[in-house]
Amino acid sequence: MANLSKIKRDSLIDKIENLKMKNKKDEDTTLLLNEIINELTGKKYGLVWELHEENVDKKMETAIPVFDEIKEREICGNPDDKKINFLLEGDNLHSLKLLEKTHKGRIDVIYIDPPYNTGNSFTYNDENIELNDNYRHSKWISFMAERLEIARNLLSEQGIIFISIDDNEQANLKLLCDSIFDEKNFFAQIIVQSNKRGQTYKQIAKTHEYILIYTKTPEAEFNEILKSDDDNDLNLVDNIGNFNIRELRNRNPKFGKHNRPNLFYPFYVNPNVVDKDGFSPVSVIKSSEYNIEVFPYNSKNEESCWRWGKELSKDNYKSDTLDSNLVAKIKKDGKYNIYEKYRKTTYKAKSIWNEIEMITEKGTVQLGEMDLAEYFDFPKPIELVKKCLQIGTRENSIVLDFFAGSGTTGQAVMELNAEDGSNRKFILCTNNEIKEDKLLEFQEKQLGSKPQKYTQKQKKELSQEEIIKRDLDIEKWEKDASTLLQTEECQELGICRSATYQRLKTVITGETIKGNKYSDGIPANLKYYKTDFVDKYSDDPDYFIEDKLMEHIVEMIQLENGIRIDNDKYVVLLTDEEAEEFESNIDSYHPIKIYIDGTVFLSQKIKNKLDTEGVEILPIPDYYFAKDIKGGN
Repeated sequence: MANLSKIKRDSLIDKIENLKMKNKKDEDTTLLLNEIINELTGKKYGLVWELHEENVDKKMETAIPVFDEIKEREICGNPDDKKINFLLEGDNLHSLKLLEKTHKGRIDVIYIDPPYNTGNSFTYNDENIELNDNYRHSKWISFMAERLEIARNLLSEQGIIFISIDDNEQANLKLLCDSIFDEKNFFAQIIVQSNKRGQTYKQIAKTHEYILIYTKTPEAEFNEILKSDDDNDLNLVDNIGNFNIRELRNRNPKFGKHNRPNLFYPFYVNPNVVDKDGFSPVSVIKSSEYNIEVFPYNSKNEESCWRWGKELSKDNYKSDTLDSNLVAKIKKDGKYNIYEKYRKTTYKAKSIWNEIEMITEKGTVQLGEMDLAEYFDFPKPIELVKKCLQIGTRENSIVLDFFAGSGTTGQAVMELNAEDGSNRKFILCTNNEIKEDKLLEFQEKQLGSKPQKYTQKQKKELSQEEIIKRDLDIEKWEKDASTLLQTEECQELGICRSATYQRLKTVITGETIKGNKYSDGIPANLKYYKTDFVDKYSDDPDYFIEDKLMEHIVEMIQLENGIRIDNDKYVVLLTDEEAEEFESNIDSYHPIKIYIDGTVFLSQKIKNKLDTEGVEILPIPDYYFAKDIKGGN
């Protein structure tokens, strides 16, 4: 079949090449024509969009993102546990850039619930993207593409990413993920019934959202889900335990005696023995007791086959049906079926999640139980994130959520650890955006009500001086409000501090922000980081970028290793003076690991002592900031 687009494209390129020959002395024209050829030969299938630059990208042209630990927000809910979780406040792109240095190839599961771009949920370059913005989709795709590229780099070889989305960007997200993660690593698109009644204001009451699931490699493995009391179908009991039954006959019509002759053989039933559940013993050897012959015929009396070979069957039946995994039971027509007893306590996750625990309203109720509903809208329900983690995590998995919102993922990780005794860790990234109603309430409390512009009708009755004065009052109020936004008091109203952090604190301590009891608490540890910046360039002759970056090394070491640098068990030595102090007072330390700068040296005597005691001496990696330093002054 002819590719008409390619034929047309090749024809255009030939004409452009002829133009290049005619204008080969004109360098500017040649460059322009080459650019046109590049555009014509660019991507021809998949997602194509207008690339947009974010303010956060521009910031990194002149400054290097770093982390500052906010020590007063640290929660040490389990001092005996070395495991540390992290909450990172700031633009998630800056946090992801830093995580790329500490966790490349180490994240086991990512769950994200990005903005759905509904016309009031997506802020881009500090502006709310409206439905009538012609570049609405391009901006969203640009925003997501850069973050998902890094996300892929962070995933381990067995890593899995779960992405919640709705119809507004589902199609674009699918194509984008096919490009970034590779189409062969697409695992499933889950339909989640998020609203039982549906959006009744629409012609069709939409009740669902989606979760896209991709893996780093095709070899990634998924867990099955443990059956709950509600969906556990093992309702029969024998001497071995709980079980249910399924036909041993292979019900796939593709298979039968014609292509599986070794699976076509008779069983023999002992009809004189019937247990409490109506089962009789079976054998593959005919005798006076086992005298009723059963072949694997289907309902049309056609030759089918068993799912097990004769030897496997022999290993699974016994004369006492209460100890046997193969049994027979008589049907209404007087014939017998052969059954396998299955005892599986898990099941494969299905592609439709319609449990009542999955509806969005549940998430709002759960946040309300923590006295936090006013600080965050439409949080995901805990059970939805838990189900993702049950499918994707292992005992010691590291879980990342870089659209952390109210912190549902952190709570899900802690609750699962408490339920199954695992040691998962989480890293949550979120900005500290303030809800509009909370911000306006705070500003008006400090500055008074915002002056309103006069209507056209009012202006007709007022003097020019009064109109100008009102405009100046509005301008001053907005300027003062902007200044107020930068204050710590105002920042305390932001999502990260008022919702995410407080939720995690409530789960750990069991007490809400209002002092009410939420639970008995789940012992866990949390460190709180905030993104900051180190300037790449300065006119100050005494400014050394290396020294500025070294001030943030401890945060990177703690994050990469999931530890608390306490200068006792975990020690960091950045200068000769610190090394000398350590050597002089070494008996007062209880070191497990020592992180040391490459320009600092310990004496051989001390190194021998530490080696004898099994203490690790580890160089501080140069991959934290080495490239940034080379690019600086």
